[in-house]
Amino acid sequence: MPAKRKANAEDDHLDFVDDEDDEEYEDAHAKKKSNVPKKDKGAGAGAGADKDAKKKKPAKPKPEVGPKPEGWDVLGDADGCPEGSVIAFRGSANEGCAKIAAFDFDGTLVHTKGDLPYPKDENDWRVYNNSSKEKIHELIADGYRIVIFTNQGAIKKAVNGRMAEKVTHRINNALKHYDLLDKGVCVLCACQSDQYRKPETGMFTLFEKHLNHGVQVDRDSSMFVGDADGSNPALGDTDRAFGDSLCLPFQSAEEFFGPPTELLEYYASGDGAGAAGTGGPNAGIVQMFRELANLTSLTQDDKKGFKVSAYRKAADAIEGYATTIVDTKESLKEVKKLPGVGQASLDKISEFLSTGSLAKIAELRTEVGMA
Repeated sequence: MPAKRKANAEDDHLDFVDDEDDEEYEDAHAKKKSNVPKKDKGAGAGAGADKDAKKKKPAKPKPEVGPKPEGWDVLGDADGCPEGSVIAFRGSANEGCAKIAAFDFDGTLVHTKGDLPYPKDENDWRVYNNSSKEKIHELIADGYRIVIFTNQGAIKKAVNGRMAEKVTHRINNALKHYDLLDKGVCVLCACQSDQYRKPETGMFTLFEKHLNHGVQVDRDSSMFVGDADGSNPALGDTDRAFGDSLCLPFQSAEEFFGPPTELLEYYASGDGAGAAGTGGPNAGIVQMFRELANLTSLTQDDKKGFKVSAYRKAADAIEGYATTIVDTKESLKEVKKLPGVGQASLDKISEFLSTGSLAKIAELRTEVGMA
């Protein structure tokens, strides 16, 4: 059996943004400021105080997500693990299954809707590709039980906190789309950096002993699919190492499902239009300009600083534009009035709307080695 590997920092790249880290920074920053000597208040101090009061903005209320969806539990001693290490969706299965098809979650069953690798909220997900749901149900028809093993380190010890609610609602939303909630699926989320976090094998052992109704998994006829297979240094090889340590046949997400749906293809198809937090009614165009900016920043172009800034300004302007842009003179004429949107930008918008793609993006991908 291969040697166990430690989970590395890269494994957190798909976790939610952790608000607790921000709060720790803010607390430390406030303490640092409190040590700075205060200036003497002279004449006009009242006016200055009024000015400061005007500048102070009220704190934004934290969005409410609600309690964990039905079927989700924090596992504890009765389930064979320390309370606070794993959150699980036990599923509707009344009996165990020796044959399982196990999957990672982020980057394998779903991607985010934007160009950031981590999700913004419980609605920030899209399916891996158009055939992934069908492939999952073929496995169910062949007698497999679907199991998901996912690292969700942003939860940390707050297994009943706001982050845990966001994570479980997001996974639940994806399970609904995949039509898995009543198909015996089991989901385990590792919340801390302990023996349950992949590539450590604690989550699998926990499932086999306590969540599979006493049935031992037949590893030779089972499988594990994940995106962290070692081919992308940014992702590491956490999933492959997990599968290898358990002697489970492993496939990468792309090997099993085929190529993922690209963001531009997703938005051009209309699936992402109007999605919250993804660019409003013109999400595809916004994403197009953001990808242009990201790719251009990787080139050796002497003018890349100017171009990147221009692309981002266009993306920001269009993201705030409430009217759906169509490829007509009248519509494009109105768009041209937006700050940061010139004729060159309009030409790209027109090409994208008429073809669903942009030749410049393909050219840049080739240039930076991402074709």
